[in-house]
Amino acid sequence: MKKVIKTLSEIAIFVGGRISGDSGILIERIRGIDDAGEGDLTFVAHPKYKKKIETTGASAILVASDTTCTGKNLVIVEEPYIALGRLLALFHPEEEEVTGIDEHACIEAEASVSPEAVVYPGVHICRGAKVERKAILYPGVFIGRDAIVGEASILYPRATL
Repeated sequence: MKKVIKTLSEIAIFVGGRISGDSGILIERIRGIDDAGEGDLTFVAHPKYKKKIETTGASAILVASDTTCTGKNLVIVEEPYIALGRLLALFHPEEEEVTGIDEHACIEAEASVSPEAVVYPGVHICRGAKVERKAILYPGVFIGRDAIVGEASILYPRATL
């Protein structure tokens, strides 16, 4: 997974917020207020956590517009939970799903393999076998004649069915 690094300015633009503090600092992660350190963005949405703003080690804090604080880098937004959700999607994008049949797999005639399945090298699928969508067959798996690998099944290396 590619690491995401953004300036505080880029983050503020992304969530529609404004900055109080250094707009050029780099943010590498989003972490809870107690665990956050240098390079981290944390957030405070609930009033009971506002007292922790002064002691957090985070490089920046995502806060609601009614929050006041000096000496900290803040991204100020109307709805911190919504902004946090957007930032989590930005920093932790879904990995692209891998599908397909490796060229070094052996698929016999009359076998049926969903285009949404993943078939690794060295897999052997016999005649009449069926591999359904989102199934994953790791290297060396052997699927016997007329066997069915159900939807979203996972067969680990050298498994035989």
